[in-house]
Amino acid sequence: MVNRQILKQFIPPILLTSLRIAKRFFAKEKPPYKKLISNDYSTLQIYSSDVWNSENWINHVKKSLLTQFDSPPNTHMNAVLSSIKWFHAFDNRTQINIIDFGGGCGVMIPHLSRLEDELNSSFRKVVIDSTENIKLGQSVLRDVDGLEFFDDTKTKLDDVLLQHDKDESITILNISSVLQYIIPYSNFLESLLAKTKPKVICITRFPRCDDATNDAYGVQDITSTIGYCGSTVVNLFGRNTLIELMVKFGYHVVSEDFSFEGDIDYFGSCDDINYRKMTLVDYTFVRFH
Repeated sequence: MVNRQILKQFIPPILLTSLRIAKRFFAKEKPPYKKLISNDYSTLQIYSSDVWNSENWINHVKKSLLTQFDSPPNTHMNAVLSSIKWFHAFDNRTQINIIDFGGGCGVMIPHLSRLEDELNSSFRKVVIDSTENIKLGQSVLRDVDGLEFFDDTKTKLDDVLLQHDKDESITILNISSVLQYIIPYSNFLESLLAKTKPKVICITRFPRCDDATNDAYGVQDITSTIGYCGSTVVNLFGRNTLIELMVKFGYHVVSEDFSFEGDIDYFGSCDDINYRKMTLVDYTFVRFH
């Protein structure tokens, strides 16, 4: 498969946008988000279903894991991998811990293992996710050294961080495609970072609404290549709200990456024009003190 970054160098942005729109039109794909938008979470709750335990979602996660063994890392994973490389180059003797919150059944683990070989180093690797995903990961990745799985229904993220984040180590916390489903997310981050202080926080696959100045709520219809998985209420993030919030907690953004900016495929039919352009951003935040 041709790398998206290579395509971007040779194809004008307007043509890429046209190609994505044409693909959705001819394939009759269902837009990922409903038109609905609200500042009141309770008005949208009726549209939520049990997405993460649906058969289609579990099969999608399994398929995603199996493809990672032969695929290069995507843009979202590179935020974490680049952070590891930077700290390893600066100090290759300090233990690095990777806490992947919402890491599925361990989709990043094959890439972390390859990086360990490349750097001739080893990391503590932790994956936190739902019961079914953890069971699958433990089965497929049972022979990987230095890997732990935690069921998020039984173990809190802050407890795992407190267990691994010691003064003599560097902890990189990856929150991938999760924050939009945690409501209210600001309370979650405030509570977490009042108790723990990981050196690096990567917040990846973060759906930023590029023209919005404030947060809101929407409804996402989650469909994988296998089929429809369900619907759920999600946070719709203003352009700078996460960055401003993280500064309050002592974290500053040092890296921002994305595959496409201002994509209208996700939420182009939204009732509020300010939320129609959406970018899946990969942020890297660092605590300097």
